[in-house]
Amino acid sequence: MVELIVLLLAGAVVLIIFRQLKYKESKQEILPNSKEATPQQKTSRTSPSRISSAATIPKAGTAVPGTSRTYTSIAEQMNYFPNELESKYTEIKYIGRGGIAWVFSARRKSDAMMVAVKIPISFDEMTGKSFLNEIAAWETLRHPNIVKVTAVNILPIPFVEMEYVPDALEAIEKPIPIWKAVHLIRGIADGLKYAHEQGFIHRDIKPHNILLDKDFVPKITDWGMSKVLANEVKKSSIAGFSLSYAAPEQISPSEFGRTDERTDIYQLGVVFYELVTGLVPFGGESIVEVGNAILREQPIPPSEFNSDAAVAEKIILKCLEKDPVKRYQSSAELLDALHGYLDEEEK
Repeated sequence: MVELIVLLLAGAVVLIIFRQLKYKESKQEILPNSKEATPQQKTSRTSPSRISSAATIPKAGTAVPGTSRTYTSIAEQMNYFPNELESKYTEIKYIGRGGIAWVFSARRKSDAMMVAVKIPISFDEMTGKSFLNEIAAWETLRHPNIVKVTAVNILPIPFVEMEYVPDALEAIEKPIPIWKAVHLIRGIADGLKYAHEQGFIHRDIKPHNILLDKDFVPKITDWGMSKVLANEVKKSSIAGFSLSYAAPEQISPSEFGRTDERTDIYQLGVVFYELVTGLVPFGGESIVEVGNAILREQPIPPSEFNSDAAVAEKIILKCLEKDPVKRYQSSAELLDALHGYLDEEEK
């Protein structure tokens, strides 16, 4: 009798595992982007490929707040837009996955305005808390260089509506002219200055999270990793991040301290470096190698890859100082340096 029970239990376990595997296979067929992409490994310091926790790169013209590429089947895309919200929107199109949510473009029925709508992927307690934390940080921010949240609600289901921004910095070909890079970095720095004054830091500044409107104005999106400075002083600064753009204090807070405004400045320096060289400053064959490079190696001067970058090199390298004390201490200080660059250019 005991052996029979054991056999029955073993059979039940095998059946459960089989069903779970089949379920995962079916989900992967429906959601080709649901499986995280294999990190692209940078084979040398001069190769444009890199290790990054960003799963996919959006196609030009399809990017909205923190999303990945689109799916092929319209029917499959629409499965993830709640029926309860269809009375509010028309021309609904699935665009991608942004963090813990699906993102759609849609036209608001009330005034025909194009917007982006963000829907939580799941409705478990952990996802719900993360989604609400992101909303709390994001909906209060009003600045030309920050994607604007236009509506928030938890009924009939949780969702966030925001301005629709058609392109992403990640999708543009790099390197770009120095003056254009400075224009973009100034805009992002101005948005960060405002957010910092409101008590928020972003902690995940990267091209994937910088959108571009039709006038090439940069707008910061995806504030899901942000933290409130005043309320987090005693808490750990360890959080998920994109390794290629991570600051030393995100990798080793015990050595470099907790994240603060200067973390955003470091990450902006990585973006600046990439805009003018087409490369991220630190790479390697593995996650450990990249992390060690960020902590221990000095970046190759941007001018060695692009001689035109020499005029902005001091600014970029100061942003990338490993010791936060040696970086610009505020976004305002960085903006002053960028204005100085413009003054020199005029001479």
